[in-house]
This record gives sequence, C-alpha cells and structure tokens, in this order.
Amino acid sequence: MGRVTRFQNEQRARVLIEHFDVTERRLAEDALLFKNALLEGQTETAPDGILAVDDSNRIVLVNSQFALQFGLPAEVLSSRDDQVLRGFVRNNLDDPDAFFEKVARLVNNRAAKTNDEIRLKNGKIFDRYSAPLFDSKGQYRGRIWYHRDITDRKTAEARIESLAYFDVLTALPNRYLMQYRLEAILASARSRGEGVAVLFLDLDRFKIYNDSLGHGFGDLLLKEIAERLRTCLPDEHFVARIGGDEFLIALSNVQNLGAVTLDAERILNAVSRIVKVEGRSVNIHCSIGISMFPDHGDNTEALIQNADSAMFYAKDSGRNKFQFFTAEMQAQALRRLTLENDMRLALEQAEFFLVYQPQMNIASREVSGFEALIRWRHPTLGILAPDQFIGIAEACGLILPIGEWVLRTACAQARQWQVAGLFTGSMAVNVSAVQFSESGLVPLVSKVLDEVGLRAEHLELELTESLLLSHADMTSTVISRLNTLGVKLAIDDFGTGYSSLSYLKKFQVDRLKIDRSFISEITVDPGDAAITNAIISMAKSLGLGVIAEGVESEEQLSFLREHNCDEFQGYYLGKPLETADIPKFLRNARVRWGNLKSKPPLAHSAAGLRRASRMAG
Repeated sequence: MGRVTRFQNEQRARVLIEHFDVTERRLAEDALLFKNALLEGQTETAPDGILAVDDSNRIVLVNSQFALQFGLPAEVLSSRDDQVLRGFVRNNLDDPDAFFEKVARLVNNRAAKTNDEIRLKNGKIFDRYSAPLFDSKGQYRGRIWYHRDITDRKTAEARIESLAYFDVLTALPNRYLMQYRLEAILASARSRGEGVAVLFLDLDRFKIYNDSLGHGFGDLLLKEIAERLRTCLPDEHFVARIGGDEFLIALSNVQNLGAVTLDAERILNAVSRIVKVEGRSVNIHCSIGISMFPDHGDNTEALIQNADSAMFYAKDSGRNKFQFFTAEMQAQALRRLTLENDMRLALEQAEFFLVYQPQMNIASREVSGFEALIRWRHPTLGILAPDQFIGIAEACGLILPIGEWVLRTACAQARQWQVAGLFTGSMAVNVSAVQFSESGLVPLVSKVLDEVGLRAEHLELELTESLLLSHADMTSTVISRLNTLGVKLAIDDFGTGYSSLSYLKKFQVDRLKIDRSFISEITVDPGDAAITNAIISMAKSLGLGVIAEGVESEEQLSFLREHNCDEFQGYYLGKPLETADIPKFLRNARVRWGNLKSKPPLAHSAAGLRRASRMAG
C-alpha cells in the first residue's frame, strides 16, 4: 500500500511517495471478515434459537431458528427492540409471569448464567441457556440466549415415566407408584395422627369373562371398572391397578369405620352396575378386603397383605361384598398359603385320591353310577375334603392339573370296573368354573376317553347353575361340543342358584341333581317338599332325568319314590367309598336293594364281583 503527497517549494514541485506494508492488517481484516461470516453461518445453521441483546435492550443478533420457534412476525424482527419482542413472546408463554420474573432477576445480576425451561401455550418446550456478554475490557455489553426445542425429548421422557409408573391399559398408577404413594400417605398419617384404610379389590369371576369373550373384551371391561373407581371416590383418595383384575384403594384421613363402610358400599355399587361393552351387557361384581392403619399394620406390606387376606375371606363368604381384616384371618391366610405351597407337591407325591359316592336307580334298585370325589391325604393335616382346598386350587391356578388328574383317574377306574365285569354304569365327575372356561376342556375330555378306552356315554360331567349362566354364549358352545362327544351332563346343586326354565330349555343337559339342602327337611318342611316336587315335575316335562343328593332315611327315599324321582345318592345308600371297598359294597347292595323279580344285571354278576375282588387285592 502506498501514499503520494504533492508539494511545491521555491525551486520546483515535488512528490513524496510513501510505501506502507499492510500485509498483516489485510490479513487481519480478511480473518475478521471470515470470522464474521463464520459466526453468521454458525448462527443461522445452529439447531438452537439464538438471541443477543445489548445493554440498551437493542437486538444485535437473532437467527431464523429463533424466529421460527416463537413465530416472530417481520415487524417484530425489524424493530430490533427487545421490549417489543418481550411483549410478543408474553402472549405465547404458558407461564409469562414466571418468565419475566427470571428476566428481572437477570437485570439485577448481570454476571449470572442461567439454565431453565420455558413452555409455550402450543405445547412446545424449550431448554433455555443465557450468558452475559463482556468485551475484552470486562465491560458488560449485553446478554445472549440460546433456546433448544426439547419437546420430543420431554414427550419421550413423559412416556417412559408413564410406562414405569402407570398402568398402560387403565392409566391408573401401577404397583410401583402405588408402593411409593402409599408410603407417603402413611408417613403423612403418622405425623398427623390420622387413620388410613387400605382396600384390596378383586373382580369376581373376571377370568371367565376374559377367557370366554376374549382378552380384548376383558381389557375394555377393566378400563370401564377403572374409570368407575376413579370417579366414585373423592380426589384425595388413591386408586391403583396392581395387576390383572386387582385394584388397591387408599382412603386418607379416615375418621371412623362407618366412613370406610360407606366408601366400600359406594365402590361395590359402582362396580356392580351393568357394564355395556361391544354391544354386550354384563353384570360383574367385586370382593373387597379392608385393613386399617395403624390397627392392622404400620407399613405398606402388612396393610396390603392383610387387606388381601380379608378379600379372600369376602370371596369365600359369597363374593360381591367387603370384609374388614381380623386377627383370625391372619391365621387363615397363613394356613391358606401353607396349603397352596403343599398342594404344588401333592400331585407329584400322589397325595390326592378319589372316593366314589354310589348312585341308585329308585325304580330298579340297581346301582346306576358313582360320583368321583377328590380327597387329599395331607402329610400333617390328615384327610382333607374338597371344600378345604379346591377354592385355593382355583385361585392359584392348580385346579387345572388337579382337575385333569381327577378326570383321568375316574375314567380309568370306570374302564377298569368294566373290564372286570364289575360295573357298567356311569362315572360322574365335577367340573369347576375355571376348568369349564378353559378352551381345552373338550379336547381334554376327548383325549382322556380315547386314552383309557371309556365310551363317552359312561362319563357324566357335573356343572353348577352359576357356571352355566356366567357366560351363556360360551357355555352353549362348550355344551354343544360335549353333547357331540356323547358325554352326559348334569346340573349339580340344582335349586340353590338361578333356577330358570329358560336356561334349562337352552342348554342340552341330561339331568338335574336336587341339592341336599332341600332333601334334608323334605319330610317335615312343606316348602322343601313343594320345591322338590316342582323340580321333579319340571325335569320330567323337559325330558330330563333327576337325582336327589343327601338322602339319609327311608322316609326321604319314600317321598322321592312317590314323586317319581329317578335316582338318589346319600348316606342311606352308602358313604363315599375307596376303590378297594367297591366290590364289597356292590355285593351287599345286591342283597339289600336287589329286585328279586329281575335278573341281576351283568354288571353285578358273581363272576364279575370275584374278578373285581381279586383286582382290588
């Protein structure tokens, strides 16, 4: 770079030419231009929205990303005035007061660096970082702000948190959040000296609905029940789904048992209303167990366990009710748990065995069948009857392998008697609601009959009225398939459930079993006599056989004979017998009951009795 200077002296004009080396300055200017271009390029291509404001509230830098994030119109940008910008942003913020309070604090603390989050009304969330701008002399020149859109990340985090702490199906808190919340509720109750009630709720017979109508139907049913629980209680109470069809409710600030009782009744009523799902109307109920803090436990584990025990007691007492925990239930729960654990080994250890209740045709006085009844030879508790463990087996899922064992053992025994020429009548086997709701029941029955070589007409499955009516559509299909196999079907304990002529016409069953509760007072109670007579007449009109249970006297048998009952069973005929006692019973039955005018049937021939005696050892 050069400079020319012209000047005139006395003698002549002169020119002064000066040369300067500006290489370094040009290099510095080029570097500065490059840095400015680089800064502008970085600012415009940055994923963050960037805003720089000087100490006079003038906007000195704003990139297009910031303008897009906040939807800034051209007039706001062209104003270069931060006050105008703030006024526009205020209208878009979810909480503008909090935002401007932070800005005010920064005005008074220029050296502060901040990192926080701001939310817009449109749902956008930004991570905001700000830092002061100082020149080389340390003088404050303004502040720069960076805004990063973290909406997607926050949405993902919320989703992860929801999956971790909330039930996906019902949106209620899950077991993990329940534990945390219940501990917090108890901590608050301790400090305030307040009571807390823990309610353990389980839907009655939900598995039958879920299995027969499909899991999709069951899911919709659970969502409806969850919504009812959510809305039938005040907001301060806590509701969670802890698994399957089980819910837990914590009632805070409990004043007395009366208040808890009212809430429990409100819950029962809310759940029990007719539920309409996918065009179907179903009537579902629940059982509730209740434990109280601090009387029934001072921690979450004890309170939940005791409420669970009370819930099982409510189910065993008839379902669709609530039950407060008592000390006696604790012993019962321990016994229940012990039996469940022991039961898991009982099949392997061959501790189950069958006894056979004989049945007799009243007209011919011939033994017409046997009902297979399970017993458990417990190693420490002795012989246990079905009512002592079947309910536990159904609750824990062991009823399926146990039920299959009963079916196979009874069918094999019936076939063995046939081969021995001892007995050719029918073998009756009870089927639980859990077994009946399983899709594999019909294939299992067919498989067992084939394996043991027993013809289907020699097997009778006994079903309860409540089982038949729980899911009429599913029941009708299963019964139709069993009819196709040729298996006989009986309705057990008839008269104690929902006796109805309409469902008797719908379901193709073979006979009714009059419950023993009507037979016990049949000769002294006109009501029981009338009911029994009506059941027999109804069965006859529908072409069904009828058998009476629990016959214990000649007077009862005479009544049944006079009213044309087909068969009977009970202690008057004989107690349930073990396999080894059957040959002797049949011999004695021929003598005591045999019709001397009729030729003894082949099933009771002397040769058959002798062969059976040898086989029985």
